[in-house]
Amino acid sequence: MKKLWIVRHAKSSWSDYSLPDHDRPLNKRGKRDAPFMAKHIAENHTRPELLLSSTANRAYTTCLNFKDALGLDEDSVVKVPELYHASIATCLDIIKNIDEKYDVAAIFGHNPTFTYLIHELTAEGPDNHPTCGCALISSDVNRWKHFTEGNCEISKYLFPKQFFKNG
Repeated sequence: MKKLWIVRHAKSSWSDYSLPDHDRPLNKRGKRDAPFMAKHIAENHTRPELLLSSTANRAYTTCLNFKDALGLDEDSVVKVPELYHASIATCLDIIKNIDEKYDVAAIFGHNPTFTYLIHELTAEGPDNHPTCGCALISSDVNRWKHFTEGNCEISKYLFPKQFFKNG
């Protein structure tokens, strides 16, 4: 069985409009949510062994929070430039090329692609994958190249507002 966490970056800041989109950092809520969700998954759910991240600051910072909470080393984190402004097809190619030694991986990136990716893989899911939303997609396959639409399901769906009722 292969499992994939699809994690949208935590809430980002728009306070400095001179920054390119790629360089935007997390805002106060994002700095709260990323470590919280990472710790929650590390302590209560299926733990990813490999983290693939967009190179955008907000996604990579979210990813590093997960690395730390999971106690993973630097070799477990891979920056994937193609995840920034990725299409669904690009995401599927990245997933299908995950090293077979990993049974559980996580990708960190952006909307609207991640919302569409969840729907593509499972034919269900949210109308909008929220910031720091974490969808665990499972498939009863032995190879990542077979992790495709039609054989995947949402096993777990978590997002910060489940835990922080006031935002």
